[in-house]
Amino acid sequence: MKNFTLKSIFTVLALLLAVTSYSQDRTCGMMEYMEEMLKDPVFAKEYEENQKKFKAEVARRLSTDFNARGGATIQIPVAVHFTTGNPADRACLEALAQNQIDILNADYTATNADLSIWNTQSGQYFPGLNPGAANITFCLATSNHPAAVPQLVEGEPAVTIGYNFANGSGFPEFDANFQGYMNFVVKPIGQLLGYSPLGGSVANGGAVILNTNAFGSGSGCPTSGIVPGAPY
Repeated sequence: MKNFTLKSIFTVLALLLAVTSYSQDRTCGMMEYMEEMLKDPVFAKEYEENQKKFKAEVARRLSTDFNARGGATIQIPVAVHFTTGNPADRACLEALAQNQIDILNADYTATNADLSIWNTQSGQYFPGLNPGAANITFCLATSNHPAAVPQLVEGEPAVTIGYNFANGSGFPEFDANFQGYMNFVVKPIGQLLGYSPLGGSVANGGAVILNTNAFGSGSGCPTSGIVPGAPY
């Protein structure tokens, strides 16, 4: 289930994170992190090469794969990692992970409850554009889990609790155990909403990092310190 065809979905998720904050002290940190990382000439060269590959692959898929599939939906397997969660709170955290998946799927099919915001603003900022389904769907992976992570059970959702993703290596965060997954790492990151390296790849186990107050909706899982905060 974790095999994946669209290797640059991280670019899409990174763009989703690149939104304007509704308050002055809570912002998306993606651009700041990218600016810092691009100071490394090795990373900058790799990034440029990956961007070229990504653009070429998008062009190829638009001209061949999509038509060949008859517009079939691409399914993206997700693994969610609560690095500071309480293992006894697993049922709540798994439900919260599914809640975030449901939110993504609603966004990608233009069925989200706050679509009226787009309808109100699109005429001014995006004239002539209308929302529609992206033929992309997300799901919590339930099979082919890495043997190196014993807390994951085949048939159960790919949700880790207390797992030290990427051994705490910092940005950009890659974990070879989770190659082939779309990884969400939920952990405290100060006032940032989240970030992800632009042009990242599921092939190397990369991740989107999200703050504990910017994941899911509703009451969250207070005993694990994962509580969504308005308006995120």
